[in-house]
Amino acid sequence: MYLLLRHIKFHLIMVFGKSSSRCKNNDNNIVGQGVLQGSSSDAPIFSLNSEISLCAYNKSVIGASFCHPVNGSIITDHSIQYVDDTSQFLNNLGAMNHIPPEQELNHPSLLQLATKNSQKWADLMWMSGGNLNLGKCFFYAFQPSINYKSNTICYYKIPSDSGISITNPATGADVVLQSLNPDDSCHTLGVILSPDGQGKTHLKITLNKAKEFYGKFMNSSVSQKAKWAAISTVLEPAIIYPLVNSYFSMENIKPIDSILSQMKCVALGLNRHFPRVILHGPLLLGGLGIPSSLEKNAKDRLNYFLFNTRCPSTISLKFDISIVYTQIEIGTFEQFFSTSYHEYGHLVFLSYCVQIRQEMEPQGIIV
Repeated sequence: MYLLLRHIKFHLIMVFGKSSSRCKNNDNNIVGQGVLQGSSSDAPIFSLNSEISLCAYNKSVIGASFCHPVNGSIITDHSIQYVDDTSQFLNNLGAMNHIPPEQELNHPSLLQLATKNSQKWADLMWMSGGNLNLGKCFFYAFQPSINYKSNTICYYKIPSDSGISITNPATGADVVLQSLNPDDSCHTLGVILSPDGQGKTHLKITLNKAKEFYGKFMNSSVSQKAKWAAISTVLEPAIIYPLVNSYFSMENIKPIDSILSQMKCVALGLNRHFPRVILHGPLLLGGLGIPSSLEKNAKDRLNYFLFNTRCPSTISLKFDISIVYTQIEIGTFEQFFSTSYHEYGHLVFLSYCVQIRQEMEPQGIIV
């Protein structure tokens, strides 16, 4: 399959016809390099290379460990990857599992381990035919702390003079990675977030993207059928899909939902101020039955949660740990998802599971 993907020939088809010249993925004769970006063969080739690199990385480095508060079981997570964006994890518990008890763990040694991990990943990328863009790499080094007065978790940057330095395997030059504060939001894995869960930057960018789409959409001369196909299959998913992984309340997303609802009205030939209660209302009650972006976002979040809790994976184990901690916080034998968020929500720290319960309660859904 790999050889087949490497030898596929591509032609460019335009209004003038098919190009006589062609290109293929291994025209440069360098194994692992030269894939045609944007082609249908690009994703499977990249997956083949990445899977090998990720497996080698997970077996040879120290990751972040998470402990179950009841049964004491420990899971370890090393990295996650989305296309060519990769995030790596390391914490004190993960390091202590690999360091002899007589050696005291301190923050400089934690950064030294992170440096070894990062160098290992850079070398693996180079061996598989790629090269990290070290100018786009950054890291967070922070310590969480509970603020009991405000019932919130705060994150404090760990000061360090050494930082993380990586030797570029291609040039041999040393590059010092940028150290960011826990509240600095950066583009990672398709979402612009920060370790403290703050997503205001991503929300602002998403709102601006919706406004940009709205301007182009309203001035377009294509047919209503084409507009509806565009909003339902491309524009709305592109705007709300990244919001699934974020801690955004319905109030936060309402401005975005308002723009998308106006676009839906225009695509249906309705006035953009058409009553939303009719546009989004159920058919049985005389509505058009078109779900709002708020409802779709809540549905997608719930589907993501249910899918990952039912499939054994690192994500499902993290969800299980998060739920158990929340259960301990409310201090009752009644299952958290069966309790009233209005009654118990002030006792728990915000998490993905807590937000799902907050969104499900008005709908009367019990997991």
